[in-house]
Amino acid sequence: MPWLLGLIEGDGTFSFNGVVPRLAIQLNFRQEYVLKAVQAFFGGVGNLRIEAPRSHVTSEGSYLSASMVILEFNQIAFLRNVIVTAFKGLSLLTKKGLDFADWSICVELYFTGRHTLQPGNDLILLLKSRMNNNRLSTNPTNQRDLVIEQSQIDTVFNLPAPYEVRKGARYLAGTNKLVSEPFPVYVKGLDGSLRLYPSLSQCADALGSSRAPVKKYLDSGTPYKGFFFTSTPPGS
Repeated sequence: MPWLLGLIEGDGTFSFNGVVPRLAIQLNFRQEYVLKAVQAFFGGVGNLRIEAPRSHVTSEGSYLSASMVILEFNQIAFLRNVIVTAFKGLSLLTKKGLDFADWSICVELYFTGRHTLQPGNDLILLLKSRMNNNRLSTNPTNQRDLVIEQSQIDTVFNLPAPYEVRKGARYLAGTNKLVSEPFPVYVKGLDGSLRLYPSLSQCADALGSSRAPVKKYLDSGTPYKGFFFTSTPPGS
């Protein structure tokens, strides 16, 4: 996905809503068609919105910025299984490479439920504190030199995970209680065709099936009606 990597290098942000990881791409509203194409490529995953013009005041006067269009991804399974998986084999050339490294740790912490543990929550906040504008040398309060030892990270990941994954879905560890959230489903045909659906339900609807067989054959390696179903990109 080098084309998406380039778009994010220029106009994307690995950020958060509180401690919830998100990925946002922001363009001039006239380029809405670009983000609609990105969203369509991912089977409709993501939230697309228009941001109204904003008033800015500088030493030279005030001005009104143009309207912006924003595509935001905050579905944690999508971020982990699709975005992080795809980008780990690529290289970000700007400081966003450092942001991605920190952000991907936070994605894994959140996906496994360790954000619900105080040490996990604290680690996300610590990593977040040195990302994006906090990494800029022009920011007088920047934290770009903040060192977080690998041992600190390992200590948190060595804690028992509150969530466990079974066939793409997350459950509270040791129970049959689902962590309520949709997750993307890849559908690969015997002819090599590949489709991505935002959720199990939408996948089943598109195939004219119920959720049960899709869930049964998900990540099983066995085809159903000529299709393989996986919760991560095939071959990843």
